[in-house]
Parts: sequence; structure tokens; C-alpha cells
Amino acid sequence: MKPFVTWAALLAVSVVLTACNLGGGADRGSPDRTKTGSIAPSAAVSGGPHPRMPTGFRVAQGPRGVTELSVSDVGDDGLLFAYVTDATPRDVARFYEQQALAAGMIVTARMSAPELNAVNARRDTGAPQTIAVNATQKGELTNVTVAFGGS
Repeated sequence: MKPFVTWAALLAVSVVLTACNLGGGADRGSPDRTKTGSIAPSAAVSGGPHPRMPTGFRVAQGPRGVTELSVSDVGDDGLLFAYVTDATPRDVARFYEQQALAAGMIVTARMSAPELNAVNARRDTGAPQTIAVNATQKGELTNVTVAFGGS
């Protein structure tokens, strides 16, 4: 039951963060918040490295990279990434779904709406055990939250 509770808690946090407009806000001074420019320019969604991303996963980014990247620990074994990119919500969700499948996870839920795309996946062994991705369009940019749970 613990993995489900952890997954549900991470999903709830990611949905709340996605509802907030992360783009264009002032730096809130959090020590975990880093402003970044483009990681690696690309014509389509590509993966940028981040030292805290679990093995096999990369940060989805559009042609101009990512901004407003923050990383937070959630509970004992969770990790939450929140950032803004110019990739579309659909492309972001597909990017993380492909990584989850490559990591041996099973997709447990998908959602697609005009301005929101989400995907959730899990596996019984390995780390991370769950991933919940929400990508919400805000004008020309996309707010992204990615929650990893389980170890």
C-alpha cells in the first residue's frame, strides 16, 4: 500500500503545482531554485541532463531549453521537478512516457486535453517505482511537474 500512497501524494502535489503559473514569476529565493538558460538547443523536444534526475530519465525541453527549474525532495524517497519550457504539453508527456517505458515501467494513466497532458507510470521493483507527469500550457510556454516516487 505504501507505494500507492507515495504515488498518490506525489501526483496530488504535482497537480497543485501545475495549477500554479510557474512562468514569469519572481524568484522566490528558495535555495533549491536555479535559473537556467537553454541546456541544449533542439528543433524538437530533447532531453537535458540534470544531476538529480533518476538514472535513465532526462529533463524534457523545447528548442529554447528550460527556465524556472526547481527540484524538491518529497518524503523519504520522492523527488519533484518543476520547470517551464517551450515544448508543447503533448510532446513533454510523450517524452516522459517513452523514458518510463524504456525503464521497464507500465503506463497506468494518460490524460489529454487542449491545454493539459499527463502520464503516470509505475513498476514493482527498481527506482523510481512511480512517475507522474503533468504538462500545462500557459500561453506560449508549458509548465511541467514531474514527480518520482519509491526507491
